[in-house]
Amino acid sequence: MTYSIISTKSAARGKTYYKVQISDNECRNFKFDSDLSQDEVDVLVAAELQNDQDAKDIEAEMQRLIDEGIIEDPNVPQSEES
Repeated sequence: MTYSIISTKSAARGKTYYKVQISDNECRNFKFDSDLSQDEVDVLVAAELQNDQDAKDIEAEMQRLIDEGIIEDPNVPQSEES
């Protein structure tokens, strides 16, 4: 998929902030190397979006396991048994 680069802005250490149109309703900023081609930006944005989706999928699966009582919620203190 081709993502529209809305704008670029210099960042530290030879990097550039790329403001990229993800969908009709969403733009996101990414920090990549400077002077990337459109194809390179497309690959990197797709990889970042896939990483975000993978993290959401893992979180949803963990929540399902907690809800079904298969694992304990690590955010809830467990009572100590004597």
